[in-house]
Amino acid sequence: MRFPVFLVLCFLLCSSFIRSQNLYKCAISTDSLLLGNTLEIIYSVENGQVQFEGPDMKGLPLYAGPQISRSMSIINGKTSSVASYSYLLRPQAIGVLTIPPAYFIEGKKIIEIPPFEILVLPNPEQELQPRTVSKEIFSSTEIDSITTKYQKITKKKKKRL
Repeated sequence: MRFPVFLVLCFLLCSSFIRSQNLYKCAISTDSLLLGNTLEIIYSVENGQVQFEGPDMKGLPLYAGPQISRSMSIINGKTSSVASYSYLLRPQAIGVLTIPPAYFIEGKKIIEIPPFEILVLPNPEQELQPRTVSKEIFSSTEIDSITTKYQKITKKKKKRL
């Protein structure tokens, strides 16, 4: 009788731990853009008190940003929060635009949002593209990042053997 009760308690404890983990995301309005249009990039963290180190925007066509938004809600005693950092870019040339990495830092823990590329295409008819953030290009919890770091460490050890 004690074993099933112990199992239920362990399950409840583990599920509440997983639910309270930070969730790190990066979303973009599009992965290809017509020249003269604006690209929106949003970095966000849910349930975390972290420091954000944005991408190095030197040499990039920064139109606006970073714009910072924070929200917090308490429902039935459960607290949740979201912090978002958004950038608007307006490329001035056709080609590939590389966005450098960004970082979320919490104590000694660093979550890297890897660099990504945006394709800028010619726009002879000066079309305007709608700017809706719909493409999530990165999503990770603390557990994911710890697993990734462990995998990198074990791969290095295997190479040495």
